[in-house]
Amino acid sequence: MVGDPDPNLPLALGGAGPSGAMAAPARPGAMAAPAQPVVAAATGIKVQRNIRLGAVATADTASHVCEPSVAINGNQLFVTGNWFASHSCDGGQTFQYVNPYAAFPSPTGSGFCCDQVVLFSPRFDCFFWLLQYTQNSQGENIQRVAHASSDDVAAGRWSYVDISSASLGLSGSWLDFPDLGLTDNKLYVTTNAFSGKSWSGTALVRIDIDKLLAGQVVAEKIVTQELFNFRLAQNCDDTIYWATHVSNSRMRVYAWKEANAAPTNFEVSIPRQSRGL
Repeated sequence: MVGDPDPNLPLALGGAGPSGAMAAPARPGAMAAPAQPVVAAATGIKVQRNIRLGAVATADTASHVCEPSVAINGNQLFVTGNWFASHSCDGGQTFQYVNPYAAFPSPTGSGFCCDQVVLFSPRFDCFFWLLQYTQNSQGENIQRVAHASSDDVAAGRWSYVDISSASLGLSGSWLDFPDLGLTDNKLYVTTNAFSGKSWSGTALVRIDIDKLLAGQVVAEKIVTQELFNFRLAQNCDDTIYWATHVSNSRMRVYAWKEANAAPTNFEVSIPRQSRGL
């Protein structure tokens, strides 16, 4: 184990103390005070239902390498793992297996496997389901973005659009480690790209949701071969935020307002990592 040579101050938990003030975090290296019970505040996490997905919901394909994702609209839940998807219309009391390998036609020379991400947009009553497909003989693949209203999800009716390596200007590369994000009117897809075992680029795609639901694809892209791995913020309004490492001690944070043609960015220092990126 390698210790952090420049650690952040510890995170203070438990809310306000007896006097109503937040307890000050300890200095690095200082002796920690005895642990105190953490009492959840009224605005803390509330567990509505604790559900275990069984073999029926996952077709017995769940694994300790699951990378789960979930989207919710009222009593309707859509859950994915690396090799399965499951849908519930009754708040999670029962689940029905959805086969991601057979849910859509396979691209030529490729098939589903395995990353998936799901999100729900209350503004558009729309579930978004991203599926990753395998490399073809040219070493390329797609990220498929499916979308459906709540009623259509219940009926198993999805529409979709594909993001290919070539469409990002990354011919000869395969796309991996996707993610989704939302602002008020736009959907965002991020992905890394690899040529063989070597990283070849990172991309972000911004899609107009209203036009997508009308059958049109209006999208913009940002592709870099300088910085690895964009990570999106969630629960944004009219501005999407994402960040990436510039070095072991520096991060770049981007902000892209819906009305703007290009993002802005700034950099912040962070406690340096002991191991290289």
